[in-house]
Amino acid sequence: GYPRRTGYNAVATDSLFGTVRRADPSTPEGWLLFGRYIDLETGKHVARLRMRGSGVSDVPLARIEVTASGGEIELASNTLLPELFSDPSEWVEVILPFEVPAPGIPRVETRVYYLGNGQIDIDYIDLQQAPTQPQG
Repeated sequence: GYPRRTGYNAVATDSLFGTVRRADPSTPEGWLLFGRYIDLETGKHVARLRMRGSGVSDVPLARIEVTASGGEIELASNTLLPELFSDPSEWVEVILPFEVPAPGIPRVETRVYYLGNGQIDIDYIDLQQAPTQPQG
């Protein structure tokens, strides 16, 4: 599994793996999930996160980032608002495009920082090469 500093694992029968990583109002603000630390080829990629959440409108729930070199290089980031999740019981695939600009950028990771508002569940995170656009 991924390292973490806040939140907890929770059983979720509708999760792909039967368990989610969860943060709620009883959870302190902090890193809910981070890692995989993989080396990726130069080029365009996407981080895909299967999530659900709820919280006070217009108050950010979490910040997702794709970084490299132990967080020293930020490749992409996005702040998630509760409005992204129209139904708190439904899963949403959050997609964060990013580019590895040069060879030799090590240890790419996806991180989720819980901001202390509402509840979020993370089912899975996947990093993959972005699909190429067809020529035509």
